[in-house]
Amino acid sequence: MAKPKTIIIEGAPGGKVTVEADGFTGKTCVEATAFIEQALGPPASKRRTKPAYNQPVKTNLRTKIGG
Repeated sequence: MAKPKTIIIEGAPGGKVTVEADGFTGKTCVEATAFIEQALGPPASKRRTKPAYNQPVKTNLRTKIGG
């Protein structure tokens, strides 16, 4: 059974937003979270985890909203 696909969006005081895509493989996580990046603007940083033994890839997108 395939792992469910989940996108977790967390906002922190000060405007930092973290987006985590779990259960996606390859670049599908980037495609799945593109609408968030489009809405919030380009991320301050991106981190992709390395797939191990063909496990789903996890991506964290971080951006700061406001000044």
